[in-house]
Amino acid sequence: GLARLEGKEGSFANRRWVRFHRDVIDTGFDAGCIQLLKVRVGTEPIGYLYGHVYGDTVYMHQTGFVTAEDNRLRPGHVSHFEAMRYNAGRGIRSYDLLPDLEDSYKRFFAAPGPAVHWLELQRPRMRLRLEALLRGSRAAALVGALTQFLAIG
Repeated sequence: GLARLEGKEGSFANRRWVRFHRDVIDTGFDAGCIQLLKVRVGTEPIGYLYGHVYGDTVYMHQTGFVTAEDNRLRPGHVSHFEAMRYNAGRGIRSYDLLPDLEDSYKRFFAAPGPAVHWLELQRPRMRLRLEALLRGSRAAALVGALTQFLAIG
């Protein structure tokens, strides 16, 4: 994946994360709650997509695409387009790319959606409160303070 090409660990480098998603896939695939797609051009795979299906929406969780020598080939764009087309044919009305402002294909395919607010809950540990404060996030510091308050009360 891209993370490995950039010298970083990919999102599935964590064994617990992998185990969790294997359990989710094992439980939800046959029930139609999980979607695993392989997109090919001819016989060559160009993209893999992992999504969650709820009602008439597919929430695209994780993707992986081949690296193209020619940037105009855009295997990610092609894969998402084909996944959207496949899902539209199955009656899916919404293909949610989930929030991530870093990915250009999300800006290419989607209009801005509703505002997304993140909330992290952490155990009342000094290290975690210090991390929240050092991050400069007032919301994270507030959650740490709230957690400490709840632990006292």
